Amino acid sequence: MPPPPAGTGPDTVWDLFLPAARLPELAAAAYEAHVHGLRESGWRGDERLVRLGMCASALKYDWLAPLMLARADEARQPAYGGRGEAPVERRYRERGLGFAFLAGWAAEARELAPLLGFPPAPTGR
Repeated sequence: MPPPPAGTGPDTVWDLFLPAARLPELAAAAYEAHVHGLRESGWRGDERLVRLGMCASALKYDWLAPLMLARADEARQPAYGGRGEAPVERRYRERGLGFAFLAGWAAEARELAPLLGFPPAPTGR
């Protein structure tokens, strides 16, 4: 399999450029490249901080689920950039799988944060 394209991640799934099944591969490649770049620049910190930042970024997509629910009854939905239409079933299937992947990132971030000296996440209870 060829290496993942630059700039890959959840956005490529949301925009239907790549299938959600590739998220683990893309995430691993992005993490390794990020750590490598930091090491090349002289950074000698704890790699778990990089992982925490990556996993915590799942939070930036919290707006998408409510938007999808608000638009769920729209039979026609524009493709990325307004070019044509996106198949609704495919969009929701891929995004659902993407959200499941990001739920794993969020859980990992909650576990990592206290290990790195950050306060534990609120439980919401």
